[in-house]
Amino acid sequence: MANPFKRISLLAYLVSFFWAVTTNGQQTASRVAITSIAPSVFTGQDYSPWLNDDLSSLVSEVWMPINSQYIDVTLKLDRQTNVTQIRLYDYQGVFTDNPASIYALYGTQKVLLGKFTGEKYLEWVTMPVSPAVPADAIIVHKIGNNIPQKVQVYGQATGSLAAPTTIAPTLVQSVINFGVLGTKTIGVAPFELTATSNNTGAPIVFASSNPGVVSVSNSTGKWMATAVGVGAASITASQAANGYFTTATNVVQPITVQPVPVIAPVPTQTNGIARERKLKQQFGVNAFEWDLEDPNRPWEVDATRLPAVKKFNGIRHYLDWERLEAKEGSYTFSPSYNGGWGYDEMYTRLKAEGVEVLACIKTVPTWMLASWPSTERDSENVPVRYGNDFGKPSSYIEQAKLAFQFAARYGSNRNVNPSLLSVNSTPRWTGDGVNQVKIGLNLIQYMECDNERDKWWKGAKANQNPAQYAANLSAYYDGHKNTMGPGVGVKNADPNMQVVMAGLAAPDPNYVKGMIEWCKQNRGYKADGSVNLCWDVINYHVYSNNDNCSQTGTSTRGQAPEISGAAIIGQSFMQMARDYAGSMPVWVTETGFDTNQGSPLKAIAIGNRSIVETQADWTLRTSLMYARLGIERNFFYQLYDDNPGNSQQFATMGLTNADRTPRLATQFLNQANQLLGSIPLKRR
Repeated sequence: MANPFKRISLLAYLVSFFWAVTTNGQQTASRVAITSIAPSVFTGQDYSPWLNDDLSSLVSEVWMPINSQYIDVTLKLDRQTNVTQIRLYDYQGVFTDNPASIYALYGTQKVLLGKFTGEKYLEWVTMPVSPAVPADAIIVHKIGNNIPQKVQVYGQATGSLAAPTTIAPTLVQSVINFGVLGTKTIGVAPFELTATSNNTGAPIVFASSNPGVVSVSNSTGKWMATAVGVGAASITASQAANGYFTTATNVVQPITVQPVPVIAPVPTQTNGIARERKLKQQFGVNAFEWDLEDPNRPWEVDATRLPAVKKFNGIRHYLDWERLEAKEGSYTFSPSYNGGWGYDEMYTRLKAEGVEVLACIKTVPTWMLASWPSTERDSENVPVRYGNDFGKPSSYIEQAKLAFQFAARYGSNRNVNPSLLSVNSTPRWTGDGVNQVKIGLNLIQYMECDNERDKWWKGAKANQNPAQYAANLSAYYDGHKNTMGPGVGVKNADPNMQVVMAGLAAPDPNYVKGMIEWCKQNRGYKADGSVNLCWDVINYHVYSNNDNCSQTGTSTRGQAPEISGAAIIGQSFMQMARDYAGSMPVWVTETGFDTNQGSPLKAIAIGNRSIVETQADWTLRTSLMYARLGIERNFFYQLYDDNPGNSQQFATMGLTNADRTPRLATQFLNQANQLLGSIPLKRR
């Protein structure tokens, strides 16, 4: 077919272009309103703040993998305009390697106006456009959170812009990005097939080489794959030519479907130590200090807050490192010099009430973050000084020293050398509480080394691979076999304190296997021939949903735990623990269901059952399922809603109402605990 662009004469193009430029010179540029915003792929970000100039209303950051791709966000203008200037508000962050590209769109023609790199800070950046470019929309081509926080368009309105079809287009090769599919287990919930392309105008189509193993369908408007049989197959992603793009080269990814693993009965002993399991161990909850202590009176437990916590058998206490060490080497516990919290009082009361505490000491304190470049500071970074090797235990000495101080104080060993302990005993003001060295209070038995160290969504600065996290744990556990000096590591303060590895965000037993391999090479073996591991409890997080329990935001709703893939994940962790870790205890320290119907992890109304009834039903069934699988402890996320009314995942998983009354899910758990909680569990 002949190219229609060749029939347009060069003279016609020059005349129309000259007319547009001349008109621009005769009119006064004015602000052009943006009427609507549409992303080419929904990645979880809400761009509606671009519709206003309120600098307190910003586009929220999204750290899920789905947002780690380039997409086009189209800003429709309220009239056709010859654009003369773009103003962009630079909030924070520099991204010269992955800038946002700003285009003018007129009909189907895109013209690059410039790049936005975020190199300014809290100021407007002007992008002049000369000569003026006709447009009826602006496109922001972006990846992740690399965006301006406000967009303003200026130009001259026109009803007869230069025709955008005067230049013959250069055809661009369509390029598909289609990630590895890996291995699935028969019976897993159907999962979405996702791929991206630089050609956003043509759909990507998927096909299976072996529908008897994996079938694919687009009947719901999304490409879904279903594992229907054990075996191997290949999924092909293809994309036809359209507009200015040529046909893409097919991308083929292999996929294997394995049978459901057969799990042997759960052992009753580990390394000669008997372990008794009871159902009540499945009724834990995640909570913060302010869930127990009034911020206005943080030195004492609030009698009005305590009953909500007592509904649960245990709490996973989210405890920021900075609360205990606001200044390097200056430890404070009661009161904490960051918030004034009384941790002695809180832990003492919880033990008296029979509530077990898992202390999850997490995040990086400000004084350590100061060593990082300002553009890379994040409280969830890997807990080392900037420039230190993530793979060396010595890099984590500061965290391991804090762990020693905490274990010596709240553990059961009363024979710690007092000369190794210190607190800041200087009152902050007259009448302030005074910190004192205390040894062996016997209030806490479990310490968790940080939270979700496999933070792939935050990039290299915050993500540890299995070997790096094992090195971290080796320092935290015993000062890397007591080679890092005195006063370092949990076990050197209290050999009875149990170290819980950080819950994995992506529940993959292979991550733990990688940690075990590091221990073989760097910690060796014990006298009994077992690997000298540097943790006592395996720990992972899983949220039951219709996308194989993924936390990436690609699910559309929560799902009953037994059919969501959570059971298969639990079985695989139990198998791994038995085969590779001496039947070490396995815990789940985050799970739950949102009530907000915009969340990809939401509980849904089913028949005559309301949303909160489904949440309650799935919550109790989660506890019963894990008890049956042999998971020893389970903690729900979390005591209260994190952000009531927000549709983000995790925001509305609270099990207690704002008025501190129990939600139905808590009532279900509490009744089960009262009836069956103390009965020992045994496998037949």
